[in-house]
Amino acid sequence: MMSDISPVVISGKKILNLTPHPVTVILEGGMHITIPASGTVARVSQKETIVSQLGSIPIVRVEYGKVEGLPKPEDVDYVIVSTMVASALAQSPEWKGKVLVPNSGPTTLGVVRDEKGNIIGVKSLILY
Repeated sequence: MMSDISPVVISGKKILNLTPHPVTVILEGGMHITIPASGTVARVSQKETIVSQLGSIPIVRVEYGKVEGLPKPEDVDYVIVSTMVASALAQSPEWKGKVLVPNSGPTTLGVVRDEKGNIIGVKSLILY
């Protein structure tokens, strides 16, 4: 997979953004670093089973499976993924210390929004 997409290099570390959108990290002083989307999105496969109904709304149970869309762990220093993908990779020893998620929490190191409430970036990345 790595032959098709190239990681961004920051401080000598290869970072691949496997989310569908660029990730902008806003630094102190207003400077920012944008890590573009690679064009490949990591996803967790899932199987849904309807277990109930709430009126006409189906209630489902989901079984999560394999993560798809990943490079070989040795080809990158870090990947940026969704929280769901990071959770699925948390038990994979080959990805330990390599998985980052944008910190979209409402904290001092979390999400930054414009005056209309739109997300414009984050102040940190979470290491899984």
